[in-house]
Amino acid sequence: MELYWMAFILYAHWIFMETKQTTDLYHIDFEPIGRRGEFSSEKSLLECAHQLGLGIKSICGGIGKCHACKIKILEGTVSEPTSNELDFFSPQEQNQGWRLACQTYPYSHCRLHVPPESITTPQRTQIEGIEIPLIPEPLVHSYPVSLSPPSFSDLRGDVDRLF
Repeated sequence: MELYWMAFILYAHWIFMETKQTTDLYHIDFEPIGRRGEFSSEKSLLECAHQLGLGIKSICGGIGKCHACKIKILEGTVSEPTSNELDFFSPQEQNQGWRLACQTYPYSHCRLHVPPESITTPQRTQIEGIEIPLIPEPLVHSYPVSLSPPSFSDLRGDVDRLF
């Protein structure tokens, strides 16, 4: 009977180890926006960007047909270029690290450059402004009041004693 249970435990352990998914998390840094996070190699760089709240254009829904999600790999190892990317980017652009975010998966920690044409909303940096003097006019005002202390001879509430 003990041999049966030992075999069962070994089998269960083997099944667990076979089905166990070991996915490493990689640090992905999107420049110049400054968004960064930890992601597994199962998510495309487009999915990583969207999870960080970074709006990268993906008109085709992330299937690599619109070529709107251009990014440049500055550091790190990523998946091999797809045939769609090889057709779209020139050999010079490929050597410079240009890829489509929807077709690229991280295989190590990565630092990426997102060009302005790939971002859904342009980044704006306010470097100067106009100072307008504003005097607050609140709708509620406070007034100091004084009440006589409560006593057993005057059983009225505070509001009644105020008026």
